[in-house]
Amino acid sequence: MYLDRFLSGKDRQDLFHNKPAIFIPIPTSLASAEFINEKFHAGMLMKREEVCWSDPSELFSKYQESLEKFKSPLRNLKILMDPYPKLKEVFVNMARIDMEPSTFHLAQLVQHITTVYSQSEKDVLDDVLFLFSKIGLDLSKIEEKEAGVMTPMAQKATINLPKVMELLKESEVFPTKRGQWVSIKDKPMIANSEELEKVFGDLEKHKYHLLKLETKSSLSTRNKNKRGEGIYLLV
Repeated sequence: MYLDRFLSGKDRQDLFHNKPAIFIPIPTSLASAEFINEKFHAGMLMKREEVCWSDPSELFSKYQESLEKFKSPLRNLKILMDPYPKLKEVFVNMARIDMEPSTFHLAQLVQHITTVYSQSEKDVLDDVLFLFSKIGLDLSKIEEKEAGVMTPMAQKATINLPKVMELLKESEVFPTKRGQWVSIKDKPMIANSEELEKVFGDLEKHKYHLLKLETKSSLSTRNKNKRGEGIYLLV
């Protein structure tokens, strides 16, 4: 490979860390006519933090049209597995790109979905709840250590945690049983007992915000982890 033969390890690192050196082809349908031929490929050069290898959730591609329409910063996140399916080792080991969208990217997608869509629209609530579970799983690794040293996942969680917290605490992203999206400022609560919910009476009348944490599809597929009954204030 050219980079192996003509650049030292330090030079390759500097190239990918400091320069937009990753070529992203533009689909033929979007390219200018003069660039559509066998010798040239239209595209753009991007930095490694603007790309990742894959999107296991498939939600970034699912909402790509919406991200483009509303000019979300996430519209520029590119998945390299699509144009370069055989070059995983090059991009992951040499360019050291992330394997998948970061936890902060996931939080940004939650913010976008809850801003643009209502809970009643198909798959929206399931997608948001899935993203929250993935965010929680990623951030839960913040204390992971191997031989007394933070793991790479713990290091990423440490970097992403303050950004995720800042974004989510200011945004109306939490689904309620009244079909609304609310923020932390609305003092939403978590209830895991229908009997205790009745104590609060008419939610509409008293403006209580009890979070909706399950849908019919999530109930049918998840493994229930029981905990003590109660009403929990989300802070």
